[in-house]
Formats: sequence, C-alpha cells, structure tokens
Amino acid sequence: MKNIDKLTNELKDNISKVWRETKENIGDNIFRGHTRSISSDVEDAIAVFTSSVLKNKFEIYIDPSVTVNKKTNRPDFLIIKDGKVVALAEIKSNMGYCRNATDVIDKIYEMNEVFKNAGTIKCKFSNQKSRTVEYSKDTKLLLIALTSQNGGKPASIMKNINYAKSKDINHFLLFNGWYDNLTNRDIDQYVSNLNEL
Repeated sequence: MKNIDKLTNELKDNISKVWRETKENIGDNIFRGHTRSISSDVEDAIAVFTSSVLKNKFEIYIDPSVTVNKKTNRPDFLIIKDGKVVALAEIKSNMGYCRNATDVIDKIYEMNEVFKNAGTIKCKFSNQKSRTVEYSKDTKLLLIALTSQNGGKPASIMKNINYAKSKDINHFLLFNGWYDNLTNRDIDQYVSNLNEL
C-alpha cells in the first residue's frame, strides 16, 4: 500500500485538478455565474482515498438508494466489510451552505436509526446489480467535509463538531484552505478512524 502522505497528496491533487476544470469555459458564448458543483467528484475522490487506506479489503457504495418502509434514503457512502455496513458517511465539499450543520447531522442520525431498525438493507445502484447487506447498531457514523473553508467562524465549527459528537457522529474537516491550496487538518484522524474499522 502507498503511504498515507502519498495518498493524501494524490487526493489533494485530484481535487485541485477537478476544481480548476470547473473554471474552464464550456463555450465561447456560454457564461456561467457560479462554478460547477464538484460534490460528486469529491465523493469519488474520498472513496478512492478511503479504499486505498483500507487496502481494498472493504467495499464502498457511493450514493446507493436504500428504501425502508417506502421511504428512499441516499447516504453519500457506505463502507461494507463481509456483507455488513461498518460505516455510513455524509460527505460535503465544504460546510459553507450549512454553517449550522444541525440538519445534516440530524439526517445522518435519523438515517442510521431507520437502517438499524431495518437490520438488513437493500442498496440499489443505477448501473449495477442491487446488493443486500446487514446494518448493525455498531455502524460508525461519519460527517466528512473536504475543507473547513467557507465553513464559518471557529466557534460555529466547534458547535457543529460538538453537536455531531452528541449524536455519536465523527465529524472530520479533512483540510483547511480552498480546493487549489489544501493543507492537512483532520486527515490523520480520519485515517486513524478508518483503521479502527
């Protein structure tokens, strides 16, 4: 396995490249007011990073549709080991739109409760066969923000982290800075958390 520093630099380089691509014109007569969203690219990049850290011993399901009691939930990502969900994660490019992350944290908590009560969940994908997995009360809950940038003042960031802790959700701000200039923040803690799965 590549060392963690190399994997981290590859993740940062990938995000920086994707972010630069969002700034490119798509036509001489087409003008975009805001850059394209990179949230799906961020999910994919973090999934690749996570899989590399876990040495490919786990499966990662990105954006599966999970219907329980006629309500469909879409976790950003599930980490699966031996047919069991070991972690449920919501991923944010940055916390700017939800500086008060109460709604996001509550969504993670509620989704976890629904899945725990179901015990077994069926994950549906657009281009692959559905998969049924076990979901237990021991599933780790993660809120992963790529960057703390645009996330409010330190006091509001700490408020979010503390609220997440009160719901048994691990909240990671992987990097500081903007997409083209990321510096490590909680990436080592995230890796340590993964190694406990």
